[in-house]
Amino acid sequence: MCRSYLLWLLIGWAPVFVHAAQTLTMATSNGPPYMIQASDSGLDIDIPREALSRAGYEVDIRYMPLARAQLEVQSKRVDFMAPFFSEEVEGLYLSEPHIMYRPTAFSLASNKFELNELNDLKRFRVQTFQGAKGYFGADYVNAIALSPHYEERPDMSKLVLSLVSGRTDVVVLDYHIFSYFWNREIGDNNSHQLRAHAIFTPVPAVTAFNNPDIRDQYNAALQATIRDGTHQKLVKKHLESLPLLNE
Repeated sequence: MCRSYLLWLLIGWAPVFVHAAQTLTMATSNGPPYMIQASDSGLDIDIPREALSRAGYEVDIRYMPLARAQLEVQSKRVDFMAPFFSEEVEGLYLSEPHIMYRPTAFSLASNKFELNELNDLKRFRVQTFQGAKGYFGADYVNAIALSPHYEERPDMSKLVLSLVSGRTDVVVLDYHIFSYFWNREIGDNNSHQLRAHAIFTPVPAVTAFNNPDIRDQYNAALQATIRDGTHQKLVKKHLESLPLLNE
């Protein structure tokens, strides 16, 4: 009996080690419905967070301009960023794409502008998001260099009002981001009809890490979310619920 009691003491009081999930810091921006700071959600947040959760990581989110986010990842002050659109960059390890962006040129239908290719942008005043020159290639840069007025704005929500008020002829923005802000600012006001000019090719959004091993774990988990349907459920949640634009 004494031996049994002693054994119980040794087993019962043995220390239990609980391994907490490692926390990774994510840098992102604010561009609904992809990145929604108010709710810590959106496609560029929910998809990477779900995949990393399956790989055993928790995610802490910090919001900042994407240009700064890249520097923070490269300097290892944060662990990864999303979205990322460029090709290979020194110090960054890029994942497989998790979503496709739809860059689009928008104008008011009443203006009857003809926009059939990137080069046509040179004839119009253009406003877009900050950093756009780095995303769309040489043809875009050459076209907007000849634009009568070109402006990149840090607050994407202001682009819709610039278009409606006539302060710009064309807004270049992802289709779904524009749709989000259009419906927030304009809503059911049918006095403004839009034209969406599909002069850009879709752009894959990836996640950029500073650790190749974590990138590889993420890629494997991302594919698992695609296979079991979780990825599509997140896409449907954030994109298919958006009201249609009044084109």
